[in-house]
Amino acid sequence: MAAAAPEREEAAAAAKGQEGAMAPGREEPERPELSFEEEDVQHEEEILRNPFSVRCWLRYIQARHQGPPQRLNLLFERALRELPGSYKLWYQYLRQRRQQVKGRCPTDPAFEEANACHERALVFMHKMPRIWLDYCQFLVDQGRITRTRRTFDRALRALPITQHHRVWPLYLSFVRRYPLPETAVRVYRRFLKLSPESAEEFVGYLRSVGRLDEAAARLARLVNDERFVSKEGKSNYQLWQELCELLSQHPERIRSLDAGAIIRGGLTRFTDQLGRLWGALADCYIRSGHFEKARDVYEEAVQTVMTVRDFTQVFDSYAQFEESVIAAKMETVAELGKEEDEEVELELRLARFEQLMARRPLLLNSVLLRQNPHNVHEWHKRVQLYQGRPEQIIQTYTEAVRTVDPFKATGRPHGLWVAFARFYEDNGQLEDARTILTKATRVRFRQVEDLAAIWCEFGEMELRHENHDEALRILRKATALPAKRAEYFDSSEPVQNRLYKSLKVWSMLADLEESLGTFQSTKAVYDRILDLRIATPQIVINYGLFLEEHGYFEESFKPSTCCTRSWRSASGWPVTPWGFTTAPPAPSCPPSSTTCSTSTSNEPPSSTASPTRAPSTRKPSRSWGTTLRASSACASPTWSASSGRWIEREPSTPTARRSATPASRAPSGRPGRTLRSVTGTRTRSGRCCGSSAASRPPTTRRSTSWPPRCSRSTATPPAPCRTWPRGRAGWTS
Repeated sequence: MAAAAPEREEAAAAAKGQEGAMAPGREEPERPELSFEEEDVQHEEEILRNPFSVRCWLRYIQARHQGPPQRLNLLFERALRELPGSYKLWYQYLRQRRQQVKGRCPTDPAFEEANACHERALVFMHKMPRIWLDYCQFLVDQGRITRTRRTFDRALRALPITQHHRVWPLYLSFVRRYPLPETAVRVYRRFLKLSPESAEEFVGYLRSVGRLDEAAARLARLVNDERFVSKEGKSNYQLWQELCELLSQHPERIRSLDAGAIIRGGLTRFTDQLGRLWGALADCYIRSGHFEKARDVYEEAVQTVMTVRDFTQVFDSYAQFEESVIAAKMETVAELGKEEDEEVELELRLARFEQLMARRPLLLNSVLLRQNPHNVHEWHKRVQLYQGRPEQIIQTYTEAVRTVDPFKATGRPHGLWVAFARFYEDNGQLEDARTILTKATRVRFRQVEDLAAIWCEFGEMELRHENHDEALRILRKATALPAKRAEYFDSSEPVQNRLYKSLKVWSMLADLEESLGTFQSTKAVYDRILDLRIATPQIVINYGLFLEEHGYFEESFKPSTCCTRSWRSASGWPVTPWGFTTAPPAPSCPPSSTTCSTSTSNEPPSSTASPTRAPSTRKPSRSWGTTLRASSACASPTWSASSGRWIEREPSTPTARRSATPASRAPSGRPGRTLRSVTGTRTRSGRCCGSSAASRPPTTRRSTSWPPRCSRSTATPPAPCRTWPRGRAGWTS
C-alpha cells in the first residue's frame, strides 16, 4: 500500500499536466481540477500500463459514464490524444456531444463546440459514411442550410461512389424541406446521373413546385425509353396517361413539347385506350381556347373509333363539351344583354347540339360496321336509319354490296341484293331493279341457297308486274345446265355451276310451267327433276296429279315407281312392294281391303330422299286436295309378326258394310261395297266395274312392283287389288 501511494501521486500529476495542456492560456483557478475517486485509481493504473489499449479506455469511460459531462469529455479527449484513429472512440464521443446539446437553442455555443468536434473527427474519419451522416443530420437539425449543403457535397467528394447511395436520400430529403426549387432541381439532376431509374421521383417534385415544362420533358423521355423500368411498378401506358394528363390540363404552361403530336402518337401505340386518349387531345385544345379544333378532334374520333366503349367515352365527352359551351354562352348573354349576333350564335350552337344527338344511332352503327364490315344485319339497320332519304339509301346499298364478302358475311348476303332491287321496284324503277338482280346472279356466294333466292326473287318480281313470259325465261335460264357441272355440296366450285341442282329453283319453275306453260314443257321440267335425282315425295305427288289431270293415268304411276324404288334402296328398305315377297316393318296404317279415313298417318313409311331434299318454301300454284274419301267405318286388321303381313277382319256390323258412295250393284248381282279410286270403282270381292282399260293400272305379277289386275275369272278366288294412289290418300283396296 505504501508503494502504491507514489504511483497515485505520479498519475495525478500526469493528469494535471494533461489538463493544463488541453487548456493553454487559461488561468489556474478556471481549470477544472482533476479529482480521483477510489474506484478511478485502478483504471488510471491500467491506462498507465497500457495507454494504447482501446479496451482499457472504453472500460474507464464506461465507469465514469454517470459522472459530470465535463469530466466525461475530458476523458474522451485524453483517450483520443493517445488513439486518434479509433472509430469506436470517435463514434461514442460524437454521440455523447450530440446528446449533451439536445433540447438547447440552436444559437447555444455548445452546438458550435459539438460541430468543431465533428470537424476534428472527420480529419481522421473522412472515409467513414456513418460519421458524415451523423454530422449532416446534426447540421440539418440546426437549420444551417448553406453549411449543411456544403457538408453534403464534401461527403460526396470524400466517400467512394459505392457509398453515395447512403448519402443521397438524406441529401434529397434536406433539399425538399426548404422552398429552394432551383437548388433542389440542381441537386436532383446530379442525383439522376447516379440513379436514372429515380426519374419518376424527380418528375413528382417538378410537378409539386410547378415546373411542368421540365416535368413533361422528363416524362416524354421516360415514355420513349424502352429500357426504363419504373420503380413504382407503372407500365408504359400509365406513364403515357400521366403525360397526356399533364399536357391536356396545362397546355399553356408547356412550351417545349407538341401536345397534339405526342397524344396522336399514343393513339397508334395504345389502341385499346383510344377513347381516353381522344378525350385528352380534345381537352388540350379546349383549355387552350381552340374550340373549333376540339370539335374537329371529336368528329374525327367518333368516325374512327372501333369499339362501342371508346365511342361511348368520346361521344359523352363531345356532348358534355357542347353543353358547357352552350351554358357559358347563355350566361354571357344573360350578363351582357341580348344582342342579335349573340342570339344567332346561341341558336346555331343549340341546333348543332340537337343534330349531334340525332346522329348518335348512325354513328354507333358506323362503329359496329367498322368492327365487322360483313355484318349484313347492321347494313339493313343502317338503311332503316336513312328512311326517307333515297340518295343515302342508294349510297348505303351500293357500299354494302361492294363491301360484304359472301364468304365472311354474318347473315344472308343475298338479302342486301334483294332489298336493293326491291327499293328500286317500290319506287317504280323496274329496269334498275333488273340490273341489280342481274348483277347479283353473277356474285359468287358461299351457298347455293343464296343464289337460288336471287333467281326466285327475280322471277317473283316479274310475276308481280305480270311479265309471265319473262318470269319463265328467267327461271329456265337459272335451271339451264352450266358449262361445267359440279356436285351440289362441292364447295370448291362456284355456286353458278351447282345451281342446276337447286330444288328451290326447280320447284318454282315447275309451278310456273303448270300455270303458264304447256303440258310438254311442264312434263319436261318434272322429268328433268327426276333425272337429276333431287325429287322429294311432294314433287312426285305433284307430278302424278299433273299427269292424272291431263288423262295420262298409266304414266302417273311411273314417277312413284322410280322414286319409291330408289328411296327404298337408299334407306335399306326391301325393294319389293309391301305385302308381296318381302314384308316391311308394320306401317302406321295397314293396306286393308277397305279404305280408312285419309290422313298423313295412312301413308307408308317413306325413306330418306336425296341430300338436297327439302320442303319447298313456295306454295304450289294448285290447290292440292285429297283424291279419295273414305267411309266412316273401317275394318280393323291385325299385324301378324310370324307371317309378316296383315290379317284382315270383316266389319262386325252391317253398318260397316254400307256403301260410302251411292249404292250400286256388283255385276254378280250381290250388293257390295264400292270405293272410288284413281283407276275406277272396285267391289269388295275384287271385281272391277265401271273402269276402262285405259284407266286401269298396268298388269304385273305378284313378285313385281305393281299389284295384279283384278281378275273376272271364277276359277280362282279373287285377290284384293292394292295400289298406291296419287295425292295424299292412304292405301286403297
